[in-house]
Amino acid sequence: MDGRSNRPLTEKQQDILAFIQQFALDSGMPPTVGEIAKEFGIATPTAFTHLQALQRKGQIRRSTKARSIALVNPVSQNGEVRVPVLGSIRAGLPLLAEENHEELITLNQELLRTPQSARLFGLRIVGDSMEDAGIREGDTIIARAAETAADGEIVVALVHDEEATVKRLYRTAGGIELRPANEAYEVQHYKAEELRIQGVVVFLYRNIGSALG
Repeated sequence: MDGRSNRPLTEKQQDILAFIQQFALDSGMPPTVGEIAKEFGIATPTAFTHLQALQRKGQIRRSTKARSIALVNPVSQNGEVRVPVLGSIRAGLPLLAEENHEELITLNQELLRTPQSARLFGLRIVGDSMEDAGIREGDTIIARAAETAADGEIVVALVHDEEATVKRLYRTAGGIELRPANEAYEVQHYKAEELRIQGVVVFLYRNIGSALG
């Protein structure tokens, strides 16, 4: 496991995250721990504890240098968010590890309809098993990092800690079904311990230019 937590943010953590975002937009640089402490009227060690929690939950990255706080999915002044497209998903490697990024794509936050605190990632589709859901080979799905999903949601799941797949999830008495959206493919059946949900698909990105070419 990579030590990341997908637990929801507390109200205070949401407030601090929003402050970091706005401070960076206004000043062009992230705040210091001391500036965060002053803004919220808390002790510096308490502010540091909140930053550690935000880092564990995958919202920020930090180093030991001053003003080193970086948002994982920063939103620009015009409401755009940069989303990393992953080359692969593997067990033992943090989901959003920078060395796993193939590229960054920029999308409008309003189109995604997700809170600014959501951890987002992209994954390029290989194969046609979800084409009846409008997801074609070569498309890039945008997912919200999550460890759980509701029945019927399209998820990114890691099977046997080896292979990432995009399918619609349903729970059954015997475990979990991953259903394709193409009659040429069979429903996949797993025990709950045989797969790990990595994210829930929230958006589909298609490069029309490459599709026409």
